[in-house]
Amino acid sequence: MKRACVLSLAIGLCAAGSASSGEIKERTTYFMVKGQTLADLTKSFGRGGPMLGSGERHGGATQVTFAGDATYAEGAGTCRVDRAAFRLNLVTTLPRWSPPADATPEMKVVWRTLRNDVATHEAKHAEIAKRWLRQLETRVKALSPEPNCAAMKQRVATERRDVLKQHDLAQVDFDRHETGRVDARVEHQLSRNLGRFTLR
Repeated sequence: MKRACVLSLAIGLCAAGSASSGEIKERTTYFMVKGQTLADLTKSFGRGGPMLGSGERHGGATQVTFAGDATYAEGAGTCRVDRAAFRLNLVTTLPRWSPPADATPEMKVVWRTLRNDVATHEAKHAEIAKRWLRQLETRVKALSPEPNCAAMKQRVATERRDVLKQHDLAQVDFDRHETGRVDARVEHQLSRNLGRFTLR
């Protein structure tokens, strides 16, 4: 039961921002995890992990912010999108543990397994955001011209809202699927990694 509890805490959800260029900025921040047992780590995740919309703390999080806009070209009684100038900012928060001097080798293996799974999970959130940034640019560039730029800007704004809504749904869907498989996956990884450690 304790292991299942810490596995659930070890996977964070995606915190999606409200804003959306081919430019992508990525940054990683860390929060410290303390302790020398699995129970200690569980408590530390609950105390220091990033707080998400659910009101609970998690072992990791990815903040996704889209920004920017399109530029327009007017001529011959029409207005079209000249360039899709959107940007993506990603801030990933991951746990960091400084093992105490008396931490067991097995505990270090457990930690690496949990940390790597959290990092992989959050990297997938970043991949989803990058995919939808490309979708946003592609769909905005493909919009047909309008009679004037005011109408064109409205079309772009509508398309952007639709794409970002789909992005948010894709992130939620990913987390929903993760909820059903994370425990089994990490249990398998722990068994494999600890087994290899024992063999050495």
